[in-house]
Amino acid sequence: PEEIEIIPTWEDAVFKKHKSIFAPRYKESDAKSYYNTEKVLKNSFNLDWDRLACKSGLVKSVGGEEVFVQLKPVMALHYLMLKSVFDECSCSDEKSPWFMSLNQFTGFIVDCEFIDNNSQFCRQADVDTLFIVANLKDGDKASLANKLNPERALALFDFMDILIRISLAKYTKDSPFLPPPEALETFLSNHVLPAADKNQVNMQTDRFRRDRLYFEEVETVFKENRNTLAILFNYFKSLTRSKRLPVAQFLDMLVKCQLLGDDLAMPTREAVTCFVKARMVVIDQFQHKDKHETLSFIDFLECLGRVADCLSPASYEDLEDAGLEELTAFEVHQQQISGLISLNSRASCGINSPKTRPLDEKISALLNIIVGMLSEFYDVEDEVHLRKKLKAETKFDEGNAKY
Repeated sequence: PEEIEIIPTWEDAVFKKHKSIFAPRYKESDAKSYYNTEKVLKNSFNLDWDRLACKSGLVKSVGGEEVFVQLKPVMALHYLMLKSVFDECSCSDEKSPWFMSLNQFTGFIVDCEFIDNNSQFCRQADVDTLFIVANLKDGDKASLANKLNPERALALFDFMDILIRISLAKYTKDSPFLPPPEALETFLSNHVLPAADKNQVNMQTDRFRRDRLYFEEVETVFKENRNTLAILFNYFKSLTRSKRLPVAQFLDMLVKCQLLGDDLAMPTREAVTCFVKARMVVIDQFQHKDKHETLSFIDFLECLGRVADCLSPASYEDLEDAGLEELTAFEVHQQQISGLISLNSRASCGINSPKTRPLDEKISALLNIIVGMLSEFYDVEDEVHLRKKLKAETKFDEGNAKY
């Protein structure tokens, strides 16, 4: 393959990412960067727009190609917001967080506050019909997008399709009768964007990388635990003979650690959101389906960082105040599960809560919990024996992370 030159940025003067454990991300990401660049988002948008343009029914509904092309700059302006909304809504389905179901779409549309059951065109039943229409396989039936796009759920470009259709129903068929480009802008600005704000949709996935992840202290924790992390990554992805880590196997690991689903852990939706946001943008989700839907080893590290930030395990000060400072994070988690101790959740717990502690402290605590709980689950004495057992049981080695 063609050798890709890694060009250091001004940030590397502080933390040399190109020489760090995160270095492979530069080459493996579509952006060829440690962040989702404007270029990769533009390329992603253009591909989604081209797929929209193949929908002859949609083009006809807006008044033909001449009018349709006028919608492109409007949609481009809001693309990052729409992509973020799509990702977050889709995360409520742990089995397929890559597409938006009718229930997920309806849940978000309620917050958009435009449904008018006294209207002739914007009743809930009308929107349900538009969902079916937007999901029709229009254009080239043999295309990969049509083959892999599910029949009862929306891909991102289908989501863009239905928003265009709703804007037409709301503002071109009813008063104030706006031109299609203005109708789309009005609908997105007055209804979709406020709903995104209401749902605390995070449109800046790179902020976590810039403000929390790419630091020497965080890298140090990952490097100190690299062997164990690589073995965990290799083992869980091998359960389905995958080259990369699927969401189901990542959740399986968290379930075995009893880190999902109750008051002492995190909601499954938040865990799925961490998984989805840990991936870099993939321009073509159909051509590169596996890359779009799974994690590389570097993505896996980021995902653990995001989970640690959401869980926000008890700090040393918390444990000291409770007289538990001699316990490890694993022992605290174990005793909380058993009901032997009870600690209040920290204010920073949750995916959208402000973070106050360094991320490396949280990751260290999370890894202590994961190793302890998995050692207990697999009935081994300690981390050394856990590594030995999982390494021996990893039968599929394609795409494995190196120790």
